[in-house]
Amino acid sequence: MKFLRQKTEGKVVLSVSDLHLGAGPFVGERDNLLEEFHRDHEFALLLEHFSTGPYYSKRVELVINGDFLDFLAVPYVEVFEDQYWGQRASLKRLALMYQGHKTVFEGLINFLKQPDKTIVYLLGNHDGELILPSVLEQFYNYFPPELRSQICILSHSNAEYRPLPEIVFKHGHEYEMANYRNSDEAILQGTDGELHYNPPWGSYYVVRVINKFKVVNPHIQSVRPIKKFIIHGMIYDTLNTLRFILANLAYFFMVRFIYLFKSRRKFKDLIRYVREELVMFRNDHQIIEDYFDNNDEVKALVVGHSHGLLYKQFWSGPLFINTGTWMQMHNLDFGRPVSSQAMPFALIVVSDHDSNQSMVELGLYHWHGRASNAPYVSYATLA
Repeated sequence: MKFLRQKTEGKVVLSVSDLHLGAGPFVGERDNLLEEFHRDHEFALLLEHFSTGPYYSKRVELVINGDFLDFLAVPYVEVFEDQYWGQRASLKRLALMYQGHKTVFEGLINFLKQPDKTIVYLLGNHDGELILPSVLEQFYNYFPPELRSQICILSHSNAEYRPLPEIVFKHGHEYEMANYRNSDEAILQGTDGELHYNPPWGSYYVVRVINKFKVVNPHIQSVRPIKKFIIHGMIYDTLNTLRFILANLAYFFMVRFIYLFKSRRKFKDLIRYVREELVMFRNDHQIIEDYFDNNDEVKALVVGHSHGLLYKQFWSGPLFINTGTWMQMHNLDFGRPVSSQAMPFALIVVSDHDSNQSMVELGLYHWHGRASNAPYVSYATLA
């Protein structure tokens, strides 16, 4: 996508989402079956590419569009259940993620050490615990003091970032009631004075249902679409698939339906509320059409969250990009690759066009690596 706008200071915006850094491939002497990110070196090379050479003296913003860290995929912390979401347990999980992915953190540090390099980090639904003061402080402490001012973390429930007025970055979880985090109610204080993260019920679901089944089937979160995953599972792994379905139904009924029944006495309100929660099954097209209808000034919306890589130009003009994930994904839809190991990112380049206007280019790309003649290629050439 290209468009002209009034004179703007030239810069480059690099954006990734949903890396889901866990505790690393090993925790102690055991395999970590919950780890989904295995591209540490490749990600560090991406950052090196966009901070050295021709980009050394340019203004480059790295936009981490949610779910960079995955607090929900680090269960190796021995605490009582009521302490799981406390600051102390969250700090232990953060330390495990740092130890498991030092190459990524070193890549971020080296990126920030170059001139005019900054990071904007929008929190998603898997890294919400960074809103806890001591956890956020510890995250900053992994960076040298002189670099910390170059990092901006946006933690508000409906956080968005606009590198240009016409381009919006949002993680995307805020459109699902199951994953929506109310900033005003996200921190609770226990009787002992310790602060606790108050997660959306979708986070409880991941910890108490998904993680347990990932031990049996590590790909349970990486198969799309979910309906065909269930059909496929009923044919080839009937018992475990039935157990998964029943666990989902039981959890939803116990955690949500009973709670809503107790808190809302009118049946019609109960039905409406449950229907709103099922928005988690809406597809990207419904969400983006609603967004552009209510935001006429926006020319491009860039999200993550659903892990579904997508570049869609609407006939009316606006562009929608989902930057997908660096996790390995498996797709059961005909017409799409069966397995995807893409390393996608969005790139915005603002360059001088003439004395009064600038040219803005926005695209979705796949990282190949610096050893290649073409370090990255347009997603359009792969689709």
